[in-house]
Amino acid sequence: MFSLGEPENRGSNNVPSRSSAVLPPPVPQGFAPDAGMPTSILGKDISISGRELVIKSQGYLLVAGQVHGDIHGHSVTVSESGSITGTITAHTICVLGQVKGRLKAGTVYLDAMSKVEGDLIKQRLVIVEGAQFD
Repeated sequence: MFSLGEPENRGSNNVPSRSSAVLPPPVPQGFAPDAGMPTSILGKDISISGRELVIKSQGYLLVAGQVHGDIHGHSVTVSESGSITGTITAHTICVLGQVKGRLKAGTVYLDAMSKVEGDLIKQRLVIVEGAQFD
């Protein structure tokens, strides 16, 4: 099963492709997780909802699935496939997907493909051309 010898397939570096691996989406500098910061991923196949639901993270949280509830964390990224209905409270918030609700952060980044309906409470706002905000 496991071997300390030479790999059988010398032509492969045994690194999964981006399509098969669960990797965070590319995010702007300053929004990616810091080295050593705990990272949590809610994948595309996950849907979480609940009355008065609050998800809390001490580190970097990537949401690729659907959440109906509030999120509190140090750094929250909503991926292209991610959707959140609720309030996001974090030091930094990066939106590549969809959010319906309130964003409360020191810095908010809205990517060109993002769609946000709700209120922004922020100190710094970065909006890329093409982002939708109502």
